[in-house]
Amino acid sequence: MSETYRLRVPGTSANLGPGFDAAGLALGLYNDLLVRPTGGAAISLAVEGEGADSLDPQDNLIIEAYRRAFELLQKPAPGVRLESFNRIPLARGIGSSSAAIVAGIAAAQVVSAGALSLATAIDLASAMDGHPDNVLPALVGGICVACRDQEGHVYWHRIDPPQGLYAMVLIPDYPLPTGKARQAMPEAYSREEAVYNIGHYGLAVAAFMSENLALLKEALKDRLHEPYRLPLMPGMARMRELALDAGALAAPVSGAGSTMLVLSDKPLAAAPFMAQAAEEKIKLQALKVPIIAQGVQRTDTETEMVLWP
Repeated sequence: MSETYRLRVPGTSANLGPGFDAAGLALGLYNDLLVRPTGGAAISLAVEGEGADSLDPQDNLIIEAYRRAFELLQKPAPGVRLESFNRIPLARGIGSSSAAIVAGIAAAQVVSAGALSLATAIDLASAMDGHPDNVLPALVGGICVACRDQEGHVYWHRIDPPQGLYAMVLIPDYPLPTGKARQAMPEAYSREEAVYNIGHYGLAVAAFMSENLALLKEALKDRLHEPYRLPLMPGMARMRELALDAGALAAPVSGAGSTMLVLSDKPLAAAPFMAQAAEEKIKLQALKVPIIAQGVQRTDTETEMVLWP
């Protein structure tokens, strides 16, 4: 009887203010994927949870990533039955697409008995997602900064989550598709705006690496994407004000939105955000989630296994 593999893929929050398309972190909010090799050629997918009623099981990022991984290995993709249990909301800026891509690549990794290198997995995932800021923390965990060269190879560094840094995600009940969020951004920026973001991005990386959390109050400010995306997120500008008034270090837009990531050096209560959402007639989830050190893992063994040690 073929072995069954269980994979756990974390959600992510990308951009982190000034790190547009270049920085992200892994969150303790997971999708699970069961992988059952069949010995045949057919590849099928069943979905439960988020997206079960809207995702096409035949035209899906999980299957596409699985097939493309085997194309890189120059082998036919073996037949599998895949079952995805989704907890990461779709089109909310917390990594649902990157989780699907990483799940498919991780499925190929276990079925191929570890034939994919980490560098190959990262480059493939980044090519499929368009940039590395979401897929990289889903693969390796922690806080990640990255860039790509002209050939699409990813250069990256991973930072352990700082001690004493707390995260909450404010997830409204409306989506914000990435394409729409990108269309809202201008085609060009002034030198002043570019210099502003370069300085703040550098300071943010230094703050995370040195665990000097107080610097995040200034470091996570942005002028490239948030001024254009926040108006597409009804009620969330007020949520940011509430977060900062409550002592949060920063409240950047998570990915392309519509979620807001609240970072603080102390636990914050969810009640004020829920009360404001009720006042504005917005359905909201306010979830306290850890920033996690591990990316995708295999969980069907006695101890959780990373796929790329």
